[in-house]
Amino acid sequence: MNRDQRVVYPIAAVVLSVIFASFLIGELYSSVSALNSSFEPWLNVLIINMVIGILSLLFIRSIREQFQKFAKGFRYYVPGLIVLFGSLFLAIMFRSPSVSGDRHELYFSLFSITLIPIFEEIVYRGLVFELLANQMKSHWRIYIGAIIFSFVHTMPTFAHLVRMEIGLPIGPFLLGLVCGWLVDKSGSLWPAIVFHCAGNCTVLIFSWLSPDWLDKLSVFYL
Repeated sequence: MNRDQRVVYPIAAVVLSVIFASFLIGELYSSVSALNSSFEPWLNVLIINMVIGILSLLFIRSIREQFQKFAKGFRYYVPGLIVLFGSLFLAIMFRSPSVSGDRHELYFSLFSITLIPIFEEIVYRGLVFELLANQMKSHWRIYIGAIIFSFVHTMPTFAHLVRMEIGLPIGPFLLGLVCGWLVDKSGSLWPAIVFHCAGNCTVLIFSWLSPDWLDKLSVFYL
Protein backbone atom coordinates (compact mmCIF):
# COMPACT_ATOMS: atom_id res chain seq x y z
CA MET A 1 0.00 0.00 0.00
CA ASN A 2 1.51 3.33 -1.06
CA ARG A 3 1.40 6.60 0.91
CA ASP A 4 -1.68 8.00 -0.84
CA GLN A 5 -3.63 4.84 -0.18
CA ARG A 6 -2.67 4.93 3.52
CA VAL A 7 -4.21 8.40 3.70
CA VAL A 8 -7.26 7.94 1.47
CA TYR A 9 -8.49 4.57 2.73
CA PRO A 10 -8.90 5.55 6.40
CA ILE A 11 -10.65 8.80 5.41
CA ALA A 12 -13.00 6.92 3.08
CA ALA A 13 -13.71 4.37 5.82
CA VAL A 14 -14.57 7.13 8.30
CA VAL A 15 -16.82 8.94 5.80
CA LEU A 16 -18.72 5.76 4.93
CA SER A 17 -19.02 4.85 8.61
CA VAL A 18 -20.42 8.30 9.43
CA ILE A 19 -22.98 8.08 6.64
CA PHE A 20 -24.03 4.56 7.61
CA ALA A 21 -24.24 5.42 11.33
CA SER A 22 -26.33 8.52 10.63
CA PHE A 23 -28.81 6.59 8.51
CA LEU A 24 -28.91 3.78 11.06
CA ILE A 25 -29.82 6.25 13.82
CA GLY A 26 -32.38 7.88 11.53
CA GLU A 27 -33.95 4.49 10.83
CA LEU A 28 -34.13 3.82 14.57
CA TYR A 29 -35.85 7.16 15.22
CA SER A 30 -38.29 6.67 12.34
CA SER A 31 -39.12 3.08 13.28
CA VAL A 32 -39.86 3.94 16.89
CA SER A 33 -41.97 6.92 15.82
CA ALA A 34 -43.96 4.67 13.48
CA LEU A 35 -44.52 2.06 16.19
CA ASN A 36 -45.43 4.63 18.82
CA SER A 37 -47.45 7.07 16.72
CA SER A 38 -49.44 8.27 19.74
CA PHE A 39 -46.38 10.30 20.81
CA GLU A 40 -44.97 13.33 19.04
CA PRO A 41 -41.85 12.44 16.95
CA TRP A 42 -39.61 14.63 19.13
CA LEU A 43 -40.80 12.77 22.24
CA ASN A 44 -39.94 9.41 20.69
CA VAL A 45 -36.48 10.72 19.82
CA LEU A 46 -36.06 11.98 23.38
CA ILE A 47 -37.00 8.56 24.79
CA ILE A 48 -34.45 6.83 22.54
CA ASN A 49 -31.72 9.31 23.49
CA MET A 50 -32.58 8.87 27.17
CA VAL A 51 -32.23 5.09 26.91
CA ILE A 52 -28.92 5.34 25.01
CA GLY A 53 -27.67 8.07 27.34
CA ILE A 54 -28.49 6.20 30.54
CA LEU A 55 -26.85 3.02 29.22
CA SER A 56 -23.77 5.04 28.24
CA LEU A 57 -23.54 6.54 31.74
CA LEU A 58 -23.93 3.12 33.33
CA PHE A 59 -21.45 1.15 31.25
CA ILE A 60 -18.88 3.61 29.87
CA ARG A 61 -16.68 5.02 32.59
CA SER A 62 -15.19 7.91 30.60
CA ILE A 63 -18.63 9.29 29.73
CA ARG A 64 -19.76 8.94 33.34
CA GLU A 65 -16.69 10.86 34.49
CA GLN A 66 -17.33 13.65 31.97
CA PHE A 67 -20.91 13.92 33.20
CA GLN A 68 -19.97 13.92 36.88
CA LYS A 69 -17.19 16.46 36.39
CA PHE A 70 -17.98 20.17 36.36
CA ALA A 71 -15.59 22.22 34.27
CA LYS A 72 -13.15 24.34 36.23
CA GLY A 73 -13.27 27.92 35.05
CA PHE A 74 -16.22 30.19 34.39
CA ARG A 75 -15.00 30.86 30.85
CA TYR A 76 -16.38 27.55 29.57
CA TYR A 77 -19.90 28.66 30.46
CA VAL A 78 -19.58 32.14 28.95
CA PRO A 79 -20.62 31.13 25.39
CA GLY A 80 -23.93 29.77 26.66
CA LEU A 81 -24.59 32.90 28.71
CA ILE A 82 -23.78 35.13 25.72
CA VAL A 83 -26.29 33.26 23.57
CA LEU A 84 -28.96 33.36 26.28
CA PHE A 85 -28.67 37.02 27.25
CA GLY A 86 -27.93 38.13 23.69
CA SER A 87 -31.17 36.60 22.42
CA LEU A 88 -33.06 38.05 25.40
CA PHE A 89 -31.65 41.51 24.61
CA LEU A 90 -32.67 41.27 20.94
CA ALA A 91 -36.14 40.00 21.81
CA ILE A 92 -36.75 42.80 24.32
CA MET A 93 -35.29 45.56 22.12
CA PHE A 94 -37.40 44.53 19.13
CA ARG A 95 -40.38 43.19 21.01
CA SER A 96 -43.53 42.37 19.07
CA PRO A 97 -46.81 40.64 20.01
CA SER A 98 -46.13 37.06 20.98
CA VAL A 99 -47.79 34.09 19.40
CA SER A 100 -49.83 32.03 21.81
CA GLY A 101 -48.90 28.36 21.79
CA ASP A 102 -50.89 25.31 22.73
CA ARG A 103 -50.12 22.88 25.53
CA HIS A 104 -48.06 20.57 23.30
CA GLU A 105 -45.82 23.47 22.25
CA LEU A 106 -45.33 24.40 25.91
CA TYR A 107 -44.31 20.83 26.78
CA PHE A 108 -41.87 20.76 23.88
CA SER A 109 -40.38 24.09 24.96
CA LEU A 110 -39.86 22.88 28.51
CA PHE A 111 -38.29 19.61 27.40
CA SER A 112 -36.14 21.37 24.78
CA ILE A 113 -34.36 23.46 27.42
CA THR A 114 -33.99 20.66 29.97
CA LEU A 115 -33.96 16.95 29.12
CA ILE A 116 -33.31 17.13 25.37
CA PRO A 117 -29.96 18.99 25.62
CA ILE A 118 -28.74 16.83 28.50
CA PHE A 119 -29.29 13.51 26.77
CA GLU A 120 -28.27 14.71 23.30
CA GLU A 121 -24.95 15.85 24.74
CA ILE A 122 -24.45 12.52 26.52
CA VAL A 123 -25.14 10.66 23.25
CA TYR A 124 -23.43 12.90 20.69
CA ARG A 125 -20.61 14.55 22.66
CA GLY A 126 -20.21 11.63 25.02
CA LEU A 127 -20.85 8.34 23.22
CA VAL A 128 -20.03 9.46 19.66
CA PHE A 129 -16.84 11.16 20.84
CA GLU A 130 -15.88 8.01 22.74
CA LEU A 131 -16.39 5.87 19.62
CA LEU A 132 -14.26 8.25 17.55
CA ALA A 133 -11.58 8.78 20.21
CA ASN A 134 -9.14 6.18 18.89
CA GLN A 135 -9.86 6.88 15.24
CA MET A 136 -8.87 10.53 14.81
CA LYS A 137 -7.47 13.66 16.40
CA SER A 138 -9.68 15.90 18.52
CA HIS A 139 -10.37 18.57 15.87
CA TRP A 140 -11.53 15.92 13.39
CA ARG A 141 -13.60 14.27 16.11
CA ILE A 142 -15.36 17.59 16.76
CA TYR A 143 -16.02 18.12 13.05
CA ILE A 144 -17.23 14.58 12.33
CA GLY A 145 -19.35 14.58 15.49
CA ALA A 146 -21.01 17.83 14.41
CA ILE A 147 -21.80 16.36 10.98
CA ILE A 148 -23.41 13.29 12.54
CA PHE A 149 -25.37 15.47 15.00
CA SER A 150 -26.63 17.74 12.21
CA PHE A 151 -27.40 14.94 9.77
CA VAL A 152 -29.35 12.93 12.34
CA HIS A 153 -31.56 15.97 13.04
CA THR A 154 -33.15 15.41 9.63
CA MET A 155 -34.02 11.83 10.72
CA PRO A 156 -32.50 10.35 7.54
CA THR A 157 -33.56 6.90 6.40
CA PHE A 158 -32.30 4.68 3.60
CA ALA A 159 -35.51 5.48 1.72
CA HIS A 160 -34.52 9.15 1.83
CA LEU A 161 -31.10 8.22 0.48
CA VAL A 162 -32.63 6.36 -2.47
CA ARG A 163 -34.79 9.40 -3.28
CA MET A 164 -31.81 11.72 -2.63
CA GLU A 165 -33.83 13.60 -0.02
CA ILE A 166 -30.91 14.41 2.24
CA GLY A 167 -29.48 17.58 3.70
CA LEU A 168 -27.22 19.00 6.40
CA PRO A 169 -28.91 21.71 8.53
CA ILE A 170 -26.44 24.45 9.40
CA GLY A 171 -27.94 25.23 12.82
CA PRO A 172 -27.34 21.82 14.45
CA PHE A 173 -23.96 21.64 12.69
CA LEU A 174 -22.76 24.93 14.24
CA LEU A 175 -24.22 23.90 17.58
CA GLY A 176 -22.35 20.59 17.34
CA LEU A 177 -19.06 22.36 16.57
CA VAL A 178 -19.32 24.68 19.57
CA CYS A 179 -20.47 21.94 21.95
CA GLY A 180 -17.73 19.61 20.72
CA TRP A 181 -15.10 22.30 21.27
CA LEU A 182 -16.38 23.00 24.79
CA VAL A 183 -16.26 19.31 25.74
CA ASP A 184 -12.79 18.87 24.23
CA LYS A 185 -11.33 21.89 26.03
CA SER A 186 -13.08 21.50 29.39
CA GLY A 187 -13.15 17.71 29.70
CA SER A 188 -16.73 18.00 30.95
CA LEU A 189 -20.13 17.64 29.30
CA TRP A 190 -21.69 20.46 31.32
CA PRO A 191 -20.41 23.50 29.38
CA ALA A 192 -21.87 21.90 26.24
CA ILE A 193 -25.13 21.12 28.03
CA VAL A 194 -25.40 24.74 29.22
CA PHE A 195 -24.68 26.06 25.71
CA HIS A 196 -27.18 23.61 24.17
CA CYS A 197 -29.85 24.60 26.72
CA ALA A 198 -29.22 28.27 25.97
CA GLY A 199 -29.47 27.70 22.22
CA ASN A 200 -32.77 25.88 22.57
CA CYS A 201 -34.01 28.52 25.00
CA THR A 202 -33.66 31.21 22.33
CA VAL A 203 -36.58 29.62 20.48
CA LEU A 204 -38.75 30.03 23.56
CA ILE A 205 -37.58 33.61 24.13
CA PHE A 206 -38.23 34.71 20.57
CA SER A 207 -41.58 32.89 20.44
CA TRP A 208 -42.81 34.76 23.49
CA LEU A 209 -41.26 38.18 22.95
CA SER A 210 -40.38 38.66 19.28
CA PRO A 211 -41.57 35.95 16.84
CA ASP A 212 -40.19 37.90 13.88
CA TRP A 213 -36.69 36.99 14.98
CA LEU A 214 -37.46 33.32 14.50
CA ASP A 215 -37.93 34.04 10.79
CA LYS A 216 -34.81 36.22 10.60
CA LEU A 217 -32.67 33.55 12.28
CA SER A 218 -34.44 30.57 10.73
CA VAL A 219 -31.23 29.35 9.08
CA PHE A 220 -29.89 28.55 12.56
CA TYR A 221 -32.90 26.48 13.53
CA LEU A 222 -34.05 23.14 12.15
